[in-house]
Amino acid sequence: MSDDEQPSLFDEPRSLPYISGSDTSRAAAISMEEFAHTCRARVYKHIFDAGARGKTYTEIINELGMAQSTVNPRLVDLQRMKLIVKSGTTRLTSPGHYGAVYIVNPEADR
Repeated sequence: MSDDEQPSLFDEPRSLPYISGSDTSRAAAISMEEFAHTCRARVYKHIFDAGARGKTYTEIINELGMAQSTVNPRLVDLQRMKLIVKSGTTRLTSPGHYGAVYIVNPEADR
């Protein structure tokens, strides 16, 4: 795939990172590949369904019932894939902090 081609949300999951030289780390990464792919799709759909209002990190965690350690890497994946972007706005979240609002990339091919 060239740099100009945008990966699809539903492409086969790429290998997750692991610690070089650690058999257990590599095994854990392999075992989590399908789970990560499914979670990435759930996070994307949640942001997509929110439309222009988008979703904050905290909203995604709370509304999907996913762990922070699951959501954060999926947001990173989706941004690297250019499927979502930060909207440039923030919103007050339940812990009382302002969080960036993620939206579907308006320039993404769907």
